[in-house]
Amino acid sequence: MKISKRYEFDGGRLFVGANSASGFVSFYDTILNDEKIEKIYIIKGGPGTGKSRFMGDAAKRAEELSYSVERYYCSSDPDSLDAVVIGGKYALLDGTAPHTVEASCAGAREEIINLGAFWDSDRLAESLDKIKELSKKKSKCYKRAYRYLEAAENVREINNRLILPTFLENKAKGAVDRIFGEIKKGGSHSLSVGMICSVSMKGRVRFDTYEHFADKVYLVDDFYGVGALYLRLIIMKAIETDTPVRVSYDPLDTISPNAVFFPNDKKAFLLGREGDILPRDAVINMRRFVDNTALSLVRSEYRFNEKLYEALLSSAEEKLREAGKHHFELEKIYEECMDFGSKEVFCNNFLNNLFNN
Repeated sequence: MKISKRYEFDGGRLFVGANSASGFVSFYDTILNDEKIEKIYIIKGGPGTGKSRFMGDAAKRAEELSYSVERYYCSSDPDSLDAVVIGGKYALLDGTAPHTVEASCAGAREEIINLGAFWDSDRLAESLDKIKELSKKKSKCYKRAYRYLEAAENVREINNRLILPTFLENKAKGAVDRIFGEIKKGGSHSLSVGMICSVSMKGRVRFDTYEHFADKVYLVDDFYGVGALYLRLIIMKAIETDTPVRVSYDPLDTISPNAVFFPNDKKAFLLGREGDILPRDAVINMRRFVDNTALSLVRSEYRFNEKLYEALLSSAEEKLREAGKHHFELEKIYEECMDFGSKEVFCNNFLNNLFNN
């Protein structure tokens, strides 16, 4: 493999999807539509068959050989890889549910890697009833979790509608114009998704990827939810000026931004609050862009709804944790029926061939 350009987040961590108010949302399309990716390896296999380990080994080998790597993690299990992009040219990804991927140009661009070849089907058949029971329980938990997430987002949408009339948009646009005086513009516009937050089996998780790769970090103080409106103005300005930008969205509402990264000059804008433990070189105070008289009319209702939102979100987290328990039990069943020795030999040979091309 020959690499001509480093990836934006070489070594960085991102999420491949989100547990959202409308169910699971995958961003595989964003990754796979990158015209620079020449080959896609779609890995099939049940839970616990070593898909994440395989991708992790590929990422480690690539970095040892000085290739750039972006790691994309599971939105439900943030310790498990769902995809890796190597050198901006090769992608290995988990092609099983809920982010099922099939080969559209089989052989020409996509290859299928079947780790099911290394399990003992007869032993798995002996656990069929248990597999069905755990799968049913896991599915039920996810359905409950998504109902809570939907309810939480509905409450937040009510708050968004309360706050929108208080937002001094023209004043905020002027501030964005001034900020853009410091940002390198142009260079063939592209907007790509890079999710850094998730509501998962292990609670709310946030990766530090944007600030890690930034030379300057702006904390956008999310005063009464106005910060997301400000970030939208920044994104609109980037599109208007043909400036490359990478955007992370809120996992519940995957059209509401919570972080923005400009790769041209390594600037990041992070949505947060003053009390958050987040790095910052500068704070953008959203209080400047709120009509306090209008806010005073809705403040108490907004605060009550915030508590309701947090309660619903916490209930969703609890159901996702419960789903995780069933998922990890399923993994154990499959792990006990896998021939990992043969699987590791296969994976090692695959990586030798991949990196000798």
